[in-house]
Amino acid sequence: MEKPIHAHQPGQEKPSADSAIRGAASGGEQAEELLTRAVSEALAAGRSWAQIGGRLGVPPPVARRHAVVTERDWQEAIVAHEIARAARHNDPEHGRS
Repeated sequence: MEKPIHAHQPGQEKPSADSAIRGAASGGEQAEELLTRAVSEALAAGRSWAQIGGRLGVPPPVARRHAVVTERDWQEAIVAHEIARAARHNDPEHGRS
């Protein structure tokens, strides 16, 4: 299991932007801060919103009036996906039969 970006220790190789995104998306108390930092690092490393969304498991957004899905469409899809994930994580009834 890869360590989230806050677990980086001096002398160790810094995790890639992709592994940081996967680690941040796994949940926990600091998940929102970690996800924000990981997405910022991924953007700085040249990743597109589509690549970031793919790493987070976000399904491709449906193009609205556009012939193609825009970066803004991906941003909105990622935010909606993470809000829904957080709601499921915080719902004590989720996963109970």
